[in-house]
Amino acid sequence: MKNFLRFIALAAAAVMFVSCPNGTPEQNVTGTTPVITIVTQPAAETNVTAGAISGNLTVAASVTAGATLSYQWFSNTTASNAGGTAVSGATEASFVIPTGLGVGTHYYFVEVRASGGAAPARSAVATVTVIELPPVEMVWVPGGVFELGQEMGTAGSGNVNPVSTVTLSGFYMSRFPVTQAQFLAVMGFNPSYFSSNPAAGEVQGRRPVENVSWHHAIVFANRLSIMSGLTPAYAMPAAVGGAWTADPDLWGAIPDWGSPLPVTARWNNVWIVPGSTGYRLPTEAQWEFAAKGGANPSGNFTFAGSNNANAVTWHNGNSGGRTREVGRLDPNCLGFYDMSGNVWEWVWDRWGDYTSEPKEDPVGPDTGTGRVLRGGSWSAMASDSRSVNRFFSSPGNRNGSIGFRLARP
Repeated sequence: MKNFLRFIALAAAAVMFVSCPNGTPEQNVTGTTPVITIVTQPAAETNVTAGAISGNLTVAASVTAGATLSYQWFSNTTASNAGGTAVSGATEASFVIPTGLGVGTHYYFVEVRASGGAAPARSAVATVTVIELPPVEMVWVPGGVFELGQEMGTAGSGNVNPVSTVTLSGFYMSRFPVTQAQFLAVMGFNPSYFSSNPAAGEVQGRRPVENVSWHHAIVFANRLSIMSGLTPAYAMPAAVGGAWTADPDLWGAIPDWGSPLPVTARWNNVWIVPGSTGYRLPTEAQWEFAAKGGANPSGNFTFAGSNNANAVTWHNGNSGGRTREVGRLDPNCLGFYDMSGNVWEWVWDRWGDYTSEPKEDPVGPDTGTGRVLRGGSWSAMASDSRSVNRFFSSPGNRNGSIGFRLARP
């Protein structure tokens, strides 16, 4: 009798291991239901540019009891992970943000699922803000001949010697310094020290971006070129593998003052891609030529457009101790604003003493670690804003008085 009852018990236990109709057990023999854990949430906030390749949202999850994970991303109209609309085809741990999103704020989250009867888990909400790329207004500068370093006007303090005769081909240059709105749209962040509290009646996004290094400027130029369908101007060895590339996403983290020497040396080895059509920093000669009004200026002016500093220059005597919205003072005869004052502007050239021989489309010395700054700033004396004045700094330096403008061939 005992043996018979033991047989019945074993037979009953065997029934517990019978497969479901599809051949897959609903749970393991111990009856444990798998548990999903979201290990890494998607980025809480992401800024992208309208129409540009925007990047990914990614989640990392784990599950117990050997179950298999699956994913479904949802969009929502509010910052909530309740409800939502399933995004077609978005069934992986990484989700490509659509490029056709309208300007504004969009919300996404992912539901992580698993086999074996696990309860699904929903991630936190990822906020995606789509920013419209503000246009960069470019001005054509006809080529010509001028005297580099020769003081002009009645408010100057003398030539920057030795003066040399320079012949330039025509080029485009941006009417204004790069603004905070433009930098944010391209780079996804605003590094500016003066990121709030504009002067009365001024627009925050139209203040010049500052607190940017020379390295920030060349990354911005290449990214804007790619977004605009132009051939990027700058190339350097990639951070991994060392192959020369014009893709700034492969250059690695932008170096700063404390970056290791091999990193800064690689970044300082950047060169201009022959035949490229994209945005770039003006050369020192291009910058001074444009500030003076080109080959046929409307007058001889110490500053960019006037002998009166207050008419064209934000300096330490009239700026109110901060940057000012671009385009608020008078332009020069070519239509350029803020070339004198507001922020110092990075140019392409390495720092070095001038030479006296005639030059054609010069690009500065071949060696050197400093990069040239032009134009003066809100915190400098008015005399520093003279069109011939020059300064320099390490390309990794950044502070609240340094910005840049762009050029194109």
